[in-house]
This record gives sequence, C-alpha cells and structure tokens, in this order.
Amino acid sequence: MKTSIIALSITALLTANVAMASESVEEHVNYGDPTASFSTVGLSGTDRAGLINMMYGAGSHIFQLDIGYDKKKDVKDERTNVRARYFHVTDGLGYSVDVLGDANHQTVLGGLIYKFQLTDNISVFPMLSVGATQNKIHEKKGDKYDRSALARAIVKSGV
Repeated sequence: MKTSIIALSITALLTANVAMASESVEEHVNYGDPTASFSTVGLSGTDRAGLINMMYGAGSHIFQLDIGYDKKKDVKDERTNVRARYFHVTDGLGYSVDVLGDANHQTVLGGLIYKFQLTDNISVFPMLSVGATQNKIHEKKGDKYDRSALARAIVKSGV
C-alpha cells in the first residue's frame, strides 16, 4: 500500500514538472519589453554601495522591489533607499503604482503605459505618471516638509 502511494505521488509530481517545463519552454520572454512578466532576483554592489532587486511576474501582475544602500551619503537616514512597484499589464495597456524614497524623501506615482508595435521588430512604450513627492527639511524648531505634485512622461522603445 505504501509503495503504491509513493509511486503514485512520484508519478504525479513528475507529470506536473514535465507539464510546467513544457509550458516554460514554449514561452518566449522579451526582456526589452518593460511590460514583460517574469521573475528575477539580482544583487550588485561595491565596497560603498549595494542594490538588491527582485521582480515577481504573475501573469498580468508584476511586483518589483529594489533596496539600495549608499555608504557615501552624509546623512545616515538617507543611506538606505527603497523602490516598490506594482504593474498590471494587458496586451496593450497597463497601469502602475510606484513608491520610492528614503527616510527623508518619498515619492508616490500612479502611471499608465501603452504598448504598440511600429514594425514587427520595433515596439514603443509611452508612459505617463503623476504623483506627489515630499522632502523632510531639518530645522532647529523641528522638521518641516516640502511637498509638491509632479508629472512625468517617458517613451521607451524595444526591439
């Protein structure tokens, strides 16, 4: 009885792995496409600065997290910086939410991205973002914040 349960379990696992492997072989990811959904982890650094970046793609949902460290910064609170992004993408249109900053500077952005083909080999990705930013100003009387709205337009192209 135990042997048949183990054999059945192994067969089920191998079948699932083969099915997932054949799906991933068929899938072609264009890494030049900012709307491409895939998963990755990266680590880079020097003796004075470092960056960990992670991205998880779950179909039309993309989650991204970057954590940086800069030992050169004079203000200790500003040494660690973070960027978190959520992307929801479809075949042509997507939207994003970005949060980035450090202990003294923060920015929140909401954006739209549109993807279209110029030719078979060239794609264009215009993106428009709007949001707000704030900077902490340290004064003798106490901390104050300088807040402002911002808009950003970017056009990326890929092959």
